[in-house]
Amino acid sequence: MDDGEFIAIVNGLQNGELSAVGVVPCPIGRVAVSKKALDEFRLRWAIQHHRGLSIDQAANLLELKQQVTYQLARLGLLRTDENPEGRLAVSMAQIQRFQRKYASLQSIAMNTSPRAALAHISATPVAGPSMHNCRQYFFRRSDVAELLEDQ
Repeated sequence: MDDGEFIAIVNGLQNGELSAVGVVPCPIGRVAVSKKALDEFRLRWAIQHHRGLSIDQAANLLELKQQVTYQLARLGLLRTDENPEGRLAVSMAQIQRFQRKYASLQSIAMNTSPRAALAHISATPVAGPSMHNCRQYFFRRSDVAELLEDQ
């Protein structure tokens, strides 16, 4: 968390955009906030200020598990940069690029099980349990476009 984000959180508490859920003594004050509310506030702030998102924030936006999102980043399917603190950061442009370029097996298998859908897909996945030790299968959208059109 950088200074700007911290100041935004304090301002959010002062102006009511972020609500306190309790009082807990701590070195800088006596406010407790809901983790979910704080995470949502930080995500909105990062997007509004064009900051790189953490892998956790990217995972929430992509509706993926954190471990899967880290694996996608390691494979280079989800491009990342380092933020000033040396942590991985994902830009909104890279999230949108990923969404345009790739589809999860789960999103393809809307009306059936992923296992049944996998048996009927002739395209080669770019990541998955049988390759790269990724927990989910992902395909290039261009390779499965006809399956996505049926949805």
